[in-house]
Amino acid sequence: MRRKLRLKARAESLARRSGYASIPDGKQDALRHLIGSALFTRACGVALSWLASELSEFGAWIVGHNSAAQRDMDLHNNWVGREIARKAETEEEIIRLAHQAIDSGLARWIVDDDSERHP
Repeated sequence: MRRKLRLKARAESLARRSGYASIPDGKQDALRHLIGSALFTRACGVALSWLASELSEFGAWIVGHNSAAQRDMDLHNNWVGREIARKAETEEEIIRLAHQAIDSGLARWIVDDDSERHP
């Protein structure tokens, strides 16, 4: 649990520095899920990463913290993050591939903030 919290904090920090607006369900949120899932997958493996993300996202939906659309967006971005982890060999490559997923439209977000990234 401690490792997951540390990796989550790292993903949040990297997403905040992305240049995307900090709005709920926007590109920064999508990027946080991509990076967080990739980092967790590299640290703990695909199976545990999948299980943790499913439990977290469905739990948030069940208790009413997230809508079904938010749940689906987060689950999709977590899946893309796990795929990034399979390809990336370094944290820098994770970050680059996560940004590519945003720029290409592979990642999903609900609120389009119309912001360009300003690193």
